[in-house]
Amino acid sequence: LMTTPTNNNVIVFGKYLGTLLFLSVLLLISVVYYGIIEFYAAPDWAAALSGFLGIWLEAALFLAIGMMTSSWTKSQVVAAITSYVILFFLYFSLTFVKYFTGSAETVIKYISTMTHSKNFFVGVITLTDLVYYLSGILFCLLLTRLSIETRLWR
Repeated sequence: LMTTPTNNNVIVFGKYLGTLLFLSVLLLISVVYYGIIEFYAAPDWAAALSGFLGIWLEAALFLAIGMMTSSWTKSQVVAAITSYVILFFLYFSLTFVKYFTGSAETVIKYISTMTHSKNFFVGVITLTDLVYYLSGILFCLLLTRLSIETRLWR
């Protein structure tokens, strides 16, 4: 793959879009079950779609983080462990916020995915949450591309 005449952007975004498409198919399958509930009750589709968007954005961020860590090393095990550590910190950092004060508390609250995903799950879509996920995804993809480029220099 590294010897083909394609540039690094195509490699990174192609792999990411492929995994994102697979993720989207999996989430669309779960929408079928929500449709079954429609026969027995009158669910709030706006809140449900907001929740699905939140799940999709969070999973998209997690995929980008996984790609980023896998570009850092040749070992799949090291990449998986590194990804799990980063994802654990991002997901559960809100539970450790009580041990911090001041600006550290503010930063930890902002980087926690729990802070941003809970709004989607109650049906609220805010620009702050969208910017958090999209900027995190783009940042991780940029670092992935830079990591691949520096690997070619070695």
